[in-house]
Amino acid sequence: MADSLVLTPTRSSDVSVYARHNPSCRNTSERKLKDCCCPKWLYVKATQERRSARTIYWKVAEQEAQKIRDSFDPVKRELDELRKTKARDIVLIEDAIDGWLANKKADNARSETLESYSNSLRHMRDYFANNRIYHLHDITPAGLAGWKTTWPDKAISSKKKRRIHAKAFFRFSIDAMHWLADDPSTGLTKIIGKEEVPTIPFERDQYAAVIDATYVYDESLTAYNKESQCHECGRRLRAFIQTMRWGGLGVRDAALLQRSRLSTDDLLKVRRTKTGTWVTVLLPHLVAEDLRNVPAGKATHADYFFWSGKSTGRSTVGNWNRSLDRLWKLVKWPNGTGPIDGDGNPVKPHSHMFRNTFAKEFLEAEQGDIYDLAELLGHTSVKTTEKHYKAFVPARAKRLNEKVLASFAAQGAPGYATPRKPMRGSSAQVKKALPFR
Repeated sequence: MADSLVLTPTRSSDVSVYARHNPSCRNTSERKLKDCCCPKWLYVKATQERRSARTIYWKVAEQEAQKIRDSFDPVKRELDELRKTKARDIVLIEDAIDGWLANKKADNARSETLESYSNSLRHMRDYFANNRIYHLHDITPAGLAGWKTTWPDKAISSKKKRRIHAKAFFRFSIDAMHWLADDPSTGLTKIIGKEEVPTIPFERDQYAAVIDATYVYDESLTAYNKESQCHECGRRLRAFIQTMRWGGLGVRDAALLQRSRLSTDDLLKVRRTKTGTWVTVLLPHLVAEDLRNVPAGKATHADYFFWSGKSTGRSTVGNWNRSLDRLWKLVKWPNGTGPIDGDGNPVKPHSHMFRNTFAKEFLEAEQGDIYDLAELLGHTSVKTTEKHYKAFVPARAKRLNEKVLASFAAQGAPGYATPRKPMRGSSAQVKKALPFR
């Protein structure tokens, strides 16, 4: 017999603990049964179910059996539910958010990701606090639907991200921590639509006008005692813009750039904040010199070009974007017209257009292809690069035009089609031969 089944006396007839002995086991007698190291099993009389206790120790198996016995006891079951309900009632929204963020940090989530999570959930916390709701179990689907109407996000992608963060938080609260019995995030209905962000670069004369505006930037500051608030702001802003334009960096990568990332031979090595990939790009010598010699701001840390090293990345980017918003008003656009989209409509300039300019100028110079550009921009997939920048590949446009030209004759285009011979015969015969109209 491969193994023997031994039933043993238990303290309750509801659930029995027994051992499935190996053939070599010497502790099969009732006296030595609890010294046995064979797998322990449970028999549930009410359902006639046999299940593994997932242990070789009798004491541990008995504890599992007792949990099952308690689950059949209506009084104990009700008390357990009351304890869980009381535990849920005392969980504050603030504490739950802190617990979730700490868990994400333990999962090695990047600091930028944690900051994004925190921004979404702090906004939720403040909304419910304004409505005098402080405990997690008091959040309802209707309450979350109301919170959704106050989101400051304008972009569809930002709304989708905020919804994902909230749903992940409530899944953690239910599945991992058992703080909630039901999921209130059903009130966060799906965000509909797909956001198409046009890829618009600066033209060369437009970029030159932006640089010119940095020379009058200091004069435009009307704040009280402006000299003590900002030292050579225009010069700092000019170095910041040139770093994005000639390094292909996003605003966050440029704002948090460390001085150690610029080598003596003008090579800039940066780990992209968004993708975590390393990028190495060569800066023009004069641009690199301007960056090395950029004057320190009021709170700039010695290890960084533009950052204090203390504030969050989000707030730092916000400060630079506000400086750029002030700069756009000073730019004297060529012909009085700023950037326009593909339909000829004017668009508001933004910091990412410097990165777009880097990509456009690189491709139009025809010194590299879309794969080289993907590496320079730090894209993890070349499909991302193609999605945004393939329209700027001159060779591709030329190749497409050649294919269209070759197809003109087959399409019967005017001036390319072979002329038809005139039809002979009476007018009645000609009309009969013509296709039906």
